Amino acid sequence: MARHQARAFAAIATALFAGMASTAGAQYSRGANPNAPRLMIGTLKSDDKKLGPDAAESLRDRIAGDVSVRELYVFPKNDINNNLEQSGYSVTEALSPSDAVQLAKMLRADEYIEGSVLKTATGFTIEANVVLARDASLVQPLGSFSGPKLDNVAAQVSKAYQKAHSVFDGEKRCRLAVRESKWTEVSKEVAEGVKSFPGSTWIRFCQMQALTTQKKPATEILPVVEDILKLDPKSKPALAEAVNQYEAAGQTDKKIDALMKLYQADPSNSRLQLTVVNELAAAKKFDLAKPMIEKSVAENPGDAGLAKLYWLILGATDDLKKFVKVGEEMVQMDTSLADADYFDRMISAYSSDSNTAKAASTASKATAKFPKRDDFWAKRGQFELKGGQTAQAITSLRRALEINPKTPGARLIILKSYHDAGQWDTLFTAMHDAIKAGEDAGTVGQFAVSASSKLLSAAQKADPKTIADFEKVLTWVAYADSTLTDKAMKNSGKFVSGVAYFFLGTIHYGDLTKSKQCSDAKAAQDAFTSAQINLPAGGATNAEVIKQLLGNLAQYSPAADQAVKGLCK
Repeated sequence: MARHQARAFAAIATALFAGMASTAGAQYSRGANPNAPRLMIGTLKSDDKKLGPDAAESLRDRIAGDVSVRELYVFPKNDINNNLEQSGYSVTEALSPSDAVQLAKMLRADEYIEGSVLKTATGFTIEANVVLARDASLVQPLGSFSGPKLDNVAAQVSKAYQKAHSVFDGEKRCRLAVRESKWTEVSKEVAEGVKSFPGSTWIRFCQMQALTTQKKPATEILPVVEDILKLDPKSKPALAEAVNQYEAAGQTDKKIDALMKLYQADPSNSRLQLTVVNELAAAKKFDLAKPMIEKSVAENPGDAGLAKLYWLILGATDDLKKFVKVGEEMVQMDTSLADADYFDRMISAYSSDSNTAKAASTASKATAKFPKRDDFWAKRGQFELKGGQTAQAITSLRRALEINPKTPGARLIILKSYHDAGQWDTLFTAMHDAIKAGEDAGTVGQFAVSASSKLLSAAQKADPKTIADFEKVLTWVAYADSTLTDKAMKNSGKFVSGVAYFFLGTIHYGDLTKSKQCSDAKAAQDAFTSAQINLPAGGATNAEVIKQLLGNLAQYSPAADQAVKGLCK
């Protein structure tokens, strides 16, 4: 229930000390042993506000009747209800675990029973645990019990409680022996306790503490831990120790499994939740971590640390749209989180999601915050180019090269910028500079082949067609051939030159028909011969074009040869 714990506990303490003398005195006057263990039974959990208190009272009556007052003191309903009412708590609702243990401590109870009761078609079912008041995590499950009447069920719970309680004194002696490092006595108490009640978690907690205190290996501790978890799969101390021991044993999957169960046993523990998420992330079990961190972020709005962890996990699961959304929100909470890693990841995410505009914008912000990072300038230039901002892209890339002349890819992107803009003369100069700066000549040469192809297309479309345009194509092909090492790329260049030579030949032949000069005849003959030599290199991809041009050459070449014979004497 939504109350401030400190105020509530203070109220409990005030009520307790105001009424303890009269209540406790009345009880002990009936012959109670002041040194006997003291048991508190609070209202059981139930949807029925009458059933929860009635079931608790049935348990009190039955256990108090089954166990001598000299051996056990059971707090009566009035002691409990008076304190609850004076503290502002309802007597018809079960206390939370934290409130229950605080009330038990205030009453100076040694142990308390917690549980739930359910009305069934055939009667009632009670599930119960007995807890040591000094530590709410030291739980001994009693089990689930059913019967036609509450008294029948209470009788079963009482028997189970008495078996569990049989190790109460032994557990105290065992704990004292651990404190005094009397390991032989510990072993004796453990053996006797397990023999007295084989299902005891309490005595095994003591055994586990003794082994961990002695720093025994995981091979000795884990069997005890696993025994406890068989008896109580939700035992927080056993699960916590399982995490430690599985880690020591290098059993990562079992450690993760124990962590998940520990979280399920204590889902409101935000610190534990963060630990579990971090462990899952470290083990790359992001699908398990993701729903947990989503829940934590939802419960803690404005927590930049949690937002960053969520952001990193989203990145690991390739949830790009959520990743960039959370990333943007995260840096609004805390601008210091917009570090270089943040920009790297966000730029890549926008790029992978085909959001070029946001990638460019984020890269621009990165260069503003980290103006000496050449890689950010290079990325900015790359995305500016994709967005059609050629001039801006070149400026950004040149800035990257000023910072680091060897910025990977920057010169190649500049070459692509000039290529895509059709700035051929600038591209030609830039290619020479790129090779001098150490760029791979073969890669640079590919731009030359592509440029020669585009120049050839433009020369073919021109009207009138000019010798200068086709000779420019040949200049680019020659440069490409001087840089390329890849045979296929070289052949592509040769094919382009073959087509260019064919058209040069036709232009010279046209001039020849008018000039009747030997120089034009020789120029046509040389061009057609070069076309015949270079065209076949592109046969793998341009078979039809080559077939057509070679057919045309079969008519042009003999005529050019005949003109040379007739004019060049």
